[in-house]
Amino acid sequence: MGEETKWPGKNIFILAAVLAVIGLGIAYTSTGVDSSEELTAEETVELPDIDHEGVVETIYYRDSVRSFTDEPLCSEDAAHLLWAGEGISVDGVSGPTRTSPSAGATNPLEIFLVAGNMEEMSEGVYNYDVEEHELKQVKDEDLREDIAIAALGQEFMAEAPAIMVIAADYERTTGRYGERGIQYVHMESGHAAQNMNLVAEERGLGAVFVGAFEDEEVQNIMGTEQAEPLLLIPVGVER
Repeated sequence: MGEETKWPGKNIFILAAVLAVIGLGIAYTSTGVDSSEELTAEETVELPDIDHEGVVETIYYRDSVRSFTDEPLCSEDAAHLLWAGEGISVDGVSGPTRTSPSAGATNPLEIFLVAGNMEEMSEGVYNYDVEEHELKQVKDEDLREDIAIAALGQEFMAEAPAIMVIAADYERTTGRYGERGIQYVHMESGHAAQNMNLVAEERGLGAVFVGAFEDEEVQNIMGTEQAEPLLLIPVGVER
């Protein structure tokens, strides 16, 4: 066996490599590219004042209302709110469309009305028929208190003359877009809810979005198997 070959310059090479890495770190920091350093804006732009007229005024005054009088909700108000959420309109290009944008016109939303204190309408749960612009009763009892309990005991909801329920049949959208369709459904429910809230404001009513509730309990109360509840919207005259 021969003697082990030794490389006298190996340690020097390693030392040089370490120094090079340290040098790069110093250079990186000296350029100002440091994750701990706060970025500062170079320019600010002063925007024009907002003209609070028309729909902008409605948006400005929109708020969340959780206290209602015992004044009943009229069917005309209910009609406007339901139509705003998922009604039929005309966009001027494709003909009949919905008031809320829907991915691929899959229209997954179903809107229900839980009526308790309404003019010209019996107590009960109603499903909004978009095509006919009419309500179809699915239950004939006042279930506002049941909804409030299912909404983790938010009793103020039972004081509202009516509660709108936005639900969705996910398969209508996921059948075309797969899992991504879930996000599209949630986007659409947000559009519908905001439309309804703005129309409530415009008509002198108060409303609020409620997302804290037991999904299965609300679904059982509504008596629907396919459509899953996404948002509850109690609506009425603000106290």
